[in-house]
Amino acid sequence: MANMKGTVGQTYKPRSGNTYTADSNGNLKQGNVVGVQSVDVNEMLLDGCSFAASSQAQGANGLYATTLRLSEFKNTDGSALSAAASAGKFGFGVTLGANFNLVSEAANNNSKTDDAVFEYILPSNYVAGQNLTVTVNAATSGAGTLSVKTAQVKAFRIAADGTAGADIGPGAATAITSGGADIAFTVTGTTLNPGDKVLLQLETVLTETAASATFAKINSVRVS
Repeated sequence: MANMKGTVGQTYKPRSGNTYTADSNGNLKQGNVVGVQSVDVNEMLLDGCSFAASSQAQGANGLYATTLRLSEFKNTDGSALSAAASAGKFGFGVTLGANFNLVSEAANNNSKTDDAVFEYILPSNYVAGQNLTVTVNAATSGAGTLSVKTAQVKAFRIAADGTAGADIGPGAATAITSGGADIAFTVTGTTLNPGDKVLLQLETVLTETAASATFAKINSVRVS
């Protein structure tokens, strides 16, 4: 989410279908939530809105850290995630007042690989050619014995004609800890420019060897 300002009292309706209203201080809100989704930033700037002052540090790549909405991740075939995980697909772990995360299939004396994708649009303040950092907070859950427990981010620049370039994400997966921790992945920005679409593919792999159901949990994904 980007903190942006508009004309006090005005409502903005970008093509995404999201609706934002500028409050008495000009801060853009979606309902009661302050901020503009990354997919709408460029269009809001064209509508005369501007970035609000932020206490966040702006990176050398021009970006402020943005948390992606887990509910907006899709299956690799473009379909919406279901409440429960299924073959190759994440589900949701939601207990109001307690937790909200993506949950993989249960690995139980076997291996499970699950994937989801997110369309990220580089905002106008992005500095062309600079690397991105995608930070995934992940954990394992369950008492099983895991010989493999990894997360990985792949990234593909999507051209205006819909074609995808080669993977520009990190080449290797990283181990997930049972206690949960941030894992930072570097996306090579050599070919990237403001306004480009980058398809982020999130993948977890679990191999369990003691016949005890164990899951991977994705608690957050941030881009900076």
